[in-house]
Amino acid sequence: MWILSIISLLFSLIIAVIEIWLIYVSYCFRPKYCKKCKGFLYQQKHIKNAKVGLYGGRYIKDYLEFTYSYRVDGIEYRIASGTGGKKGDLPSTVDIVYQQKNPKRAYIKTKNLSTPFYPIVSIVLVPFFILFLIIGFLTI
Repeated sequence: MWILSIISLLFSLIIAVIEIWLIYVSYCFRPKYCKKCKGFLYQQKHIKNAKVGLYGGRYIKDYLEFTYSYRVDGIEYRIASGTGGKKGDLPSTVDIVYQQKNPKRAYIKTKNLSTPFYPIVSIVLVPFFILFLIIGFLTI
C-alpha cells in the first residue's frame, strides 16, 4: 500500500507544480501586465456539420476555424480558434490582448472569440490534486 501512497503523493506534487505555474501565467493576464494590439484575419475555414468537442462532442451546422495574426515589436504572432458561423461573419480586425513579457500568450478580446485557457486548466486540475493528495495520505 505504501507504493500507492508514494505514487499518489508524487502525482499530487506534480499537479501542484503545474498549478503554481498556471496560476502565475494566469496572474500575468492582469491588465497591468498586458497590452492590446490589432489583429488581422489571416485565414478562415468554413466547415459544414462540424463535430466539435471531446468524447463525442456535438455537431455544429456551420463552423469557422480561423487564425488572426498580430505584430509585437516587429515579430508576427498568430492565434487560432473556432466558433459557430459562416464565412463573412468574422471581423477583419480584432483587439488582441497579450502579455508584455511573452506576447505569444494572448487572447482575442473582440466578440469574445477566444479566452485564455490557463485559468480554466488551473481550475480543472484542482480536484485531481485534492484526490491524489487524499489517496496518498489515506494509504499510508
